[in-house]
Amino acid sequence: MIDEDAKYFCLSGDIPVGGPSTWQVVDWDRRHVVSVTMDGEQDDDDLAIEHYSRLNHQISPETYRIYVSESAEIISTHDDAKDDVNYCIHYPSLQDAHLP
Repeated sequence: MIDEDAKYFCLSGDIPVGGPSTWQVVDWDRRHVVSVTMDGEQDDDDLAIEHYSRLNHQISPETYRIYVSESAEIISTHDDAKDDVNYCIHYPSLQDAHLP
């Protein structure tokens, strides 16, 4: 198990003037990248990591983008595989793996 302070990392962020801001959050425990979009100009990744760490149990493993409101609730999620920019390879758990 990964320590809570090392579990999440932001690859980069897109911060246009006036917002919305998008940060790419890596969840090392789930081996997954999720883009967290928030209104306004968020110059620091701390808020994106905070939102994702609190909301990640509410989204499916296929979700690659969430849009979060100012009150920290999920406005929308995106999970269309053709638009996913997930750079981490998903390795299934031993229980999910099947031998041919």
